[in-house]
Amino acid sequence: MEKIRGPRVGVWLAAGGLILLMLGVYLNRSYGRIYNFIKAHQVVPSGGQHQIISARRMGPNTPTLTYIALGDSLTAGVGTNEIAASYPYRLGQYWSEQKLVKLINLATPGARTADITRLQLPELVQTQNIDRITLLIGINDIHHNLPLTVFKNNYRELLKRLEQAVPGKTTVLTIPYLGDPKLFLPPYKSYFDYQTKRFNTIIRAVAAEQGIPVIDLYNLPIESEQQKPHFYSPDLFHPSAEGYAWWARAIYDHFGT
Repeated sequence: MEKIRGPRVGVWLAAGGLILLMLGVYLNRSYGRIYNFIKAHQVVPSGGQHQIISARRMGPNTPTLTYIALGDSLTAGVGTNEIAASYPYRLGQYWSEQKLVKLINLATPGARTADITRLQLPELVQTQNIDRITLLIGINDIHHNLPLTVFKNNYRELLKRLEQAVPGKTTVLTIPYLGDPKLFLPPYKSYFDYQTKRFNTIIRAVAAEQGIPVIDLYNLPIESEQQKPHFYSPDLFHPSAEGYAWWARAIYDHFGT
């Protein structure tokens, strides 16, 4: 059998190195394209954190419901022109049929689990008579390649502190899969879907440990809707007003009145 000669080995090594280099450049450039496209087309809503949603049937004894929303850009309503199109505001509108709703939306674009504990939780504990809290966080932890073990520790500590501060008021939302097919080049669509499933497994498990209810946005029957252009805002990542309305209805159906 003829032995592979040194020069031939060198050619194969050089070819392999070139392929790896080209793959690295492709992965870097394609992810950069995603980030730059979202940034260039992103719409940030106007409106403050504190909103009063009057009851449709106001009277002298109209009850008040205080609702705090924790999260990142998905809860802040990025992708829409006004905070009234965000899912927390729409959710408050559902509840305002017979209640005066005080909505405090503490969500900040770009937030990760550690930011909720460090920045949003201190504001929450200063609020009196909280009736409901929703928490949607994790998409930025995924995109910043946070190790699963760190995410799990962060999430567990966050839920622990929430329960200590306001027992029995928190409801957790799983991370939805986001991204119009036109935005993600292979292999990122499959990769981020895979990561979303892994992070959601942790969210469900940690919430179950502490007896906190979970609303599963990932498995909502809206996959066909997510393939339609009207579900996404111009950045092809954040939901549009129609997309947030879909979430709000699903969350309301879980809570009821």
